[in-house]
Amino acid sequence: MKNLMLYIALFSLGMGTVRAQTSGNALTVKGEIKTITKPVKMVMFSIDQSVLKVDSCMSDALGKFEFKGTVNIPVKATVTYVESGINAIEVVGQDLSDKAVLFLEPGVIEIRGNRLDDAKIQGNIGQSDFEELLKLQSTSANDSINFNFIKSHPASYVSLWLLKSYTRRAEPKLLNELFNGLSGPVRTSEAGLMVDGFVKTAVATAIGKPAIELNAQDINGKPISLAEFRGKLVLIDFWASWCGPCRLENKDVLKVYKNYATKGFEIVGISLDTQKDKWVKAVQEDELTWRQLCDVNQELAKVYGIRSLPQNVLIDGSGIIIAKNLRSAQLESKLRELLGTGRL
Repeated sequence: MKNLMLYIALFSLGMGTVRAQTSGNALTVKGEIKTITKPVKMVMFSIDQSVLKVDSCMSDALGKFEFKGTVNIPVKATVTYVESGINAIEVVGQDLSDKAVLFLEPGVIEIRGNRLDDAKIQGNIGQSDFEELLKLQSTSANDSINFNFIKSHPASYVSLWLLKSYTRRAEPKLLNELFNGLSGPVRTSEAGLMVDGFVKTAVATAIGKPAIELNAQDINGKPISLAEFRGKLVLIDFWASWCGPCRLENKDVLKVYKNYATKGFEIVGISLDTQKDKWVKAVQEDELTWRQLCDVNQELAKVYGIRSLPQNVLIDGSGIIIAKNLRSAQLESKLRELLGTGRL
């Protein structure tokens, strides 16, 4: 099996074995698709915590195939196929004409049918729970469907996977309630401990909570802390030189900054670059005039729950978090509301 991995976010948190319905983390996904009548490249991909993982293997002329590997945390995955000469990663993001969606967890999963999209998928308990969830989701896009599923399936790793997807967007109080409602084995699994960390971070950095102090050095080696900005609105802006959307957003945020910098607004840029020269070059190229620091070890990113870019946190003059993840237009609107009329 060819194994390709592309990191499209900040970092992946190293996880050990998740003990779901079988011991160990060995995974086999095998199947037979009757409409496949020649050797083709079978592709299986998943995206978890903004990390894309792509695996591939060749089928035989009878449509039989087998993936073998490991799965560290249960996750939703897609299986499809392409001609043998096509790079497996090229299928990601495409409108696939034939695919199967399944729930990966340790054990053996079988996919059999005429086509992938109508194949019968047999696996562990998680696959049955996943199919039940998909059926429920087909009836409504309301989040309550997902929340009720988590509550009614406390021992399912599908519930843990589903809850993880909400750790950056649901109310922290609800996240805490849902996580504590999961069964002991799920909560104390290594995947469960990871999600527990995400939930705790969401609670600690929720709107209304005091912002976590920086205690770092800026681009000029000068100590920087949030305390020195008391009395001002401060945007803590997480970005990186390699993040395309961040660089585009910098241009618009710069316009906002120029309009409100004299009215009680400041920005602290926190780069997640690991190479100082590229960070410094990006600061100069984007003409960023506000205080900058580099979070090389991603310590601040972790305590603020930053797992993709760009993200930001707006704090008031008392150091309390009052908004999160405002794009430039939203930021300008918020500043106009709090600091008075302004125009870009």
